[in-house]
Amino acid sequence: MKSKTPLALAALCLSFSAWAAPATDASIEQLLKLTQAESMIDAAYAQAEQAAGASMAEITRGQRLTPEQQAAMSQFPARLMQIIREEASWEKMQAELTGIYRELFTQEEINSLIDFYQSPAGQAMVKKMPLIQSKTVQIYQKILARAMPRIQKVMEETLKENHADHHHGNQTGETRNHPSP
Repeated sequence: MKSKTPLALAALCLSFSAWAAPATDASIEQLLKLTQAESMIDAAYAQAEQAAGASMAEITRGQRLTPEQQAAMSQFPARLMQIIREEASWEKMQAELTGIYRELFTQEEINSLIDFYQSPAGQAMVKKMPLIQSKTVQIYQKILARAMPRIQKVMEETLKENHADHHHGNQTGETRNHPSP
């Protein structure tokens, strides 16, 4: 009997996590409100629209666009974000986030997070998070701007390779690096 005791104890320990109470939708909703998740998502959309505008300007820089093309390109970020806002509305995102939190956190963990976000440090985190996100987007934009010449070069090389494949009689979709046997 003694030899079975360690095995039973190990099985009990392994299954303990399955006994943890799942997080309730109400507690997850409380956490999302405390973290101001909806306004954070709205702010992220606004920043993404600005980033898309900057990216479009960088991509089209040096290209000769007609006034109509310029107008269309300047409207693209707003049109893109309108689609994203419709497809990822707060109502849809809240349902998805609730599922993720329910899957990843126990009720005890959600309660601890609620306690944290109700604290002065937690509220400071919530208030400063938009600034953190904004600064992160600025860093990303700088990185993207530095990388844009390389990205454009790769795009041009890819188009030239594709063009060369079609002019060398390769109409089967094969690449030059992988000929058929």
